[in-house]
Amino acid sequence: MQHAAAHRLDASAVADTAWAYAVLGIKSEALMAALAEQALHDGFLSTAVSPNIANMAWAYATLEIKNEPLMAALAQRTAQTDYLQNMNAQAISNTAWAYAALGISNEALMAALASQTTQDAVLSTFESQAIANTAWAYARMSIKNEALMAALTQQIMQDGVLSTFKAQAVANTVWAYATLGVRDEVLMAAFAQYVMQNGFLSTFRAQNVANMAWAFAKVKLKDRKLMKLLAKRALQDGLISTFKFQEVASMAWSYATLSIKDQQLMTALADRIISEENFRKDLTSQSVANTVWAYARLGVRNRKLLDVLAAWILQDNFLSSCTVQAV
Repeated sequence: MQHAAAHRLDASAVADTAWAYAVLGIKSEALMAALAEQALHDGFLSTAVSPNIANMAWAYATLEIKNEPLMAALAQRTAQTDYLQNMNAQAISNTAWAYAALGISNEALMAALASQTTQDAVLSTFESQAIANTAWAYARMSIKNEALMAALTQQIMQDGVLSTFKAQAVANTVWAYATLGVRDEVLMAAFAQYVMQNGFLSTFRAQNVANMAWAFAKVKLKDRKLMKLLAKRALQDGLISTFKFQEVASMAWSYATLSIKDQQLMTALADRIISEENFRKDLTSQSVANTVWAYARLGVRNRKLLDVLAAWILQDNFLSSCTVQAV
């Protein structure tokens, strides 16, 4: 598409074009810049109807194109009553996800989205993926909207909703609640019970296992049966070999925080660190400190692990990046 051709597209066509390229995973910087330029013309976005704006925001976020003038304009249009009141669950969740994924914090936008979500007619249409994406977005941006989180909890606990959650949605949702410091024992117990039945945990990947364990530890909910099964899942089917360093550190910290000493798990986590030389490039001071603290807290003395971590810490001026707490 030539630059001039983009100027002939209306709001719906601009949104559909951006969405299509994002769905196909084709990142054309020139095209996306031209579409953004067209969208930023005076009065252009005022003609956009739902889900045009949501689709545009989602597309730029999916393609990892952070066009701040465009995103500011999209946020402004989204918050306008005539647009906002017509947003459905998918449009809301996609919009929230897009801004969080791009790391663009817009409190006015997020307040407007939360307000629309809590409308009964809208809330009742939220399905598992929309719930998870919305919760994740607010947590990612550290926006704790009590009314929104209460509304999402209410929807999750409706008959037939929880049973539609897949592994990623479960992990993202409990992670979000824990990250925001929302300690809802009934909700967390419901998620725990759900994942512990019918072989559901067999669908968990490394990140799902780590996030679930971390969430329960973060809000200090000690479910021994769940933690035992999460450890068992980590040790099944070679899954432990797919854990990244952050996930290993998170698992170790979670079990130590809850004072649950699973020797087999801690040995496997240590072996994972020892055997993976490439972990060195993923080190952060906090993840290293959390790992060392966890083994000490549980009284698990693994000299080889500690020697490996010490060697890593002593290389490449690693200590200069450490916080006081990590040291």
